[in-house]
Amino acid sequence: MIKHLALVSVLGVLVSACSNSSPGPQRHELQPVSGSAAALGNYPGVAAGKISSPLRLRSLAPSREGFHFIDVCDTSRLPPPFKLPAGDPIPPADEDRVYTDVVTLRDELEISISDVDVNSPFYQTVSDRGGRTGFIVGPIEIDREGILRLPYLRDIRALGKSLTALSQEVTEAAREVSPSAEASVRRTGRLERRVFVYGEVSEAGSAVIDREDFTLLEALASSGGPSGAPHLFTYVLHRDGATYRTNVQSLAEGRVQAQDADVLKVEENPTLAFQVTGVIGKPGRYPFPGEKSTVIDALSMAEGLQPGKSDARGVFVFRADGKGGNLVFGIDVSSPNGVFLAQNFQLMPNDVVYISESPTAQWQRATENVIPVLGVAAAFATAAAVTSN
Repeated sequence: MIKHLALVSVLGVLVSACSNSSPGPQRHELQPVSGSAAALGNYPGVAAGKISSPLRLRSLAPSREGFHFIDVCDTSRLPPPFKLPAGDPIPPADEDRVYTDVVTLRDELEISISDVDVNSPFYQTVSDRGGRTGFIVGPIEIDREGILRLPYLRDIRALGKSLTALSQEVTEAAREVSPSAEASVRRTGRLERRVFVYGEVSEAGSAVIDREDFTLLEALASSGGPSGAPHLFTYVLHRDGATYRTNVQSLAEGRVQAQDADVLKVEENPTLAFQVTGVIGKPGRYPFPGEKSTVIDALSMAEGLQPGKSDARGVFVFRADGKGGNLVFGIDVSSPNGVFLAQNFQLMPNDVVYISESPTAQWQRATENVIPVLGVAAAFATAAAVTSN
C-alpha cells in the first residue's frame, strides 16, 4: 500500500453523499466501483446505502481494483471499534499443581504434643531455661507414602490433609494414649511451586505461588512487568507441553490461575502500530499509545499538522479490508465536527494515516519552480531587444 502513497498528491476535492464537496481526489480521478455498497464491509454508513456510489481512487492504484473511498462526515461512517485480538483459550490450571494449604509431597512438618498428666509420655518437661516444652517431633519430610509415624501413636496418613484436620487427627491418636493430650501440626518448609517469567520484562525470574488465587498477571507483576506499555506485547504461556498466545487484557479479565512450572514469555508485538506519512511534522511508524488509538492520537504523536503546508481538510486513513482490497477513509479535521470524528476514529494495526498538502503550499512550490524560468525568459527577451537595436 505504501508504494502508492506518492501518488496521493493528486488529492483535491471529494464528491460524497455528505456534502457537495470535501477534500479528496478530483472528480476525474474517481470512478464507480462495481458491486453493491454492502460489499465494502460492515461499515454502517456504507451498508445503509448512505454512499450512493462507492468510489475508487484510480490515482492510488492504476493497475489494481479494490480501492474504496469512504468520506467520514458523520458518526455513521466511522468503522467498528478496534479490539485486541482474542487470545488462545487457556485451560484451567491443574488442581494438583496450584497453591494449596493441604499437606503435599516433600512438605516438612513439625508435630507438638502437650499434656497436663504427669504420667503421660507427652507431659511437659522443664527446659534448661526454666520454661516448659512439649513433646516435639520433626521436622518430618512427607514422602510419597504420605504417612506420619510418631512415637507412641498409630500411623497417620498426612498427605492431602489440611493442617487443621491433621492436628485434630494427631490429637485423637494421642488421646488414645492419654485422654488429656493436645496436638498441633505446623509446616516448617515445603517445595515451592513457581512460575517462570522471561522475555521483554524488567527482571526475568520466577515467582512463588504463595496462595490459592495466584494468577499469571501477578507473576508478571513480580518480574517488574513488561519493558513497555503492557498492551504492546504478546504473552506466550508454555504449560504441560502446549503453547498459548494471549494479550494482557485476556490475562486480566480471565484471571488465569498459575500452576507449578508455568513458563510465561513476554514478546513485543510489532504489528500493533500504524504509519503516519505525508505533510506532517514527523512522519514515521508509531506504536499504539493505548489499547485503542485514534486519528487524533496519530496526528499528535507525529507532531501535528504543519501550518501553511498541511491540508487539514485532507486527512486520509488507508486500511486493508482483509479481502484483498483496500479502504480509504477521508476526514476533514478543519472543522469541530471533523475533529470529533477523528477523535472517535479508532485505528487498526498497520493503518496508514496520510496528510495531504495544502493548495497554498502546492501553489508556492509551483511558483518557486516557475519564477526562475520566467526570469530566464525575461533575460532572453531583454537580450534579444538589445541585440535588435
